[in-house]
Parts: sequence; structure tokens; C-alpha cells
Amino acid sequence: MFILQKELFAETVVLMATGTINREAMKDLHEVQSMLFDKASTYTKLIFGLAYGGFFAFWSGTKQYLTSKQIVTSALLVTISLVLFVLFEILNAATLSHLAIKFSKSVTAPVNEFPASLERFQRSNARIVKALAITWYPTFFCSLISGLAGVGILLWGWVHWLYTAKR
Repeated sequence: MFILQKELFAETVVLMATGTINREAMKDLHEVQSMLFDKASTYTKLIFGLAYGGFFAFWSGTKQYLTSKQIVTSALLVTISLVLFVLFEILNAATLSHLAIKFSKSVTAPVNEFPASLERFQRSNARIVKALAITWYPTFFCSLISGLAGVGILLWGWVHWLYTAKR
């Protein structure tokens, strides 16, 4: 499947370079882009979900070896990360639902108004998706940094305990 996507993408790039791209090629490229976005989104959710679950499982098993400050700080930082991620996912779900409703309204327009209705939806959709993308980067960065800091504190405390317990 991925090889087919790469071939389609390469073919479309060649068509664009030669100026002979058509609607079908653009549609195919859009489908590939959409599929890649969906896969990346699913992968991110899976990795984050496993990471949060793994952290709290490891945290509950090692917290007796940590100082109370390390316990609270690591849990707080990872919880902040989790809350940021979940809030973004809720915003994303609400946005996609809103866009789906707007799209269904635009495609049910009378035939003579259909092109204008679809164009309005595309303009509106572009603004909303751009705003969502702009919020993703800082949210992802803050979620990642706070999560990694919490994991770092947990691992440092546990490794420190292992090192000092053997002496």
C-alpha cells in the first residue's frame, strides 16, 4: 500500500512539473494526503496512549523508591501533558464534527447553488483547519516537554535509588 502511495505521489509530482496535472490526479493526491494524515494521527494517539499508560504503570510500581517531591512532580508533569493532549483531541473531535455538519449542509444545497456552496465550505474549512494546525504545534510541544520531564524525574529517582540501594 505504501509503495502504491509513493508511486502515485511521484507520478503526480511529475505531472505537476510538466503542467499536465488533471482533476483525477489531484483527487488521487488528496486521497493519499488524507490517508497519510489519518495514519499519522492514529499513530500519534496510539504512541501517546501507550506512553501515558506505561508511565503510570511504572510510576505506581516505583513510587515507593522515590521522594515525595519526585512522586508529586513527575505525576503532575505527566498529568499536565495528558490533559493538554486530551483537550486538543476534544477540540479536534469538535472541529471535525462541526466541519462534517457544515459539509452535509453544503452538499444538500440546490443544484444551481451547489458550486458556490461548496466553495464557501472550502474557504471556511481552510480557515478552521489552519487554526487547528496552528494550535497543534504548541500543544504537542508543551505536552511532549512536560511528559518527558515527568518521565525524566521518575527515571532519575528510580535509577538514583538503584544506585544508592546497592551501597
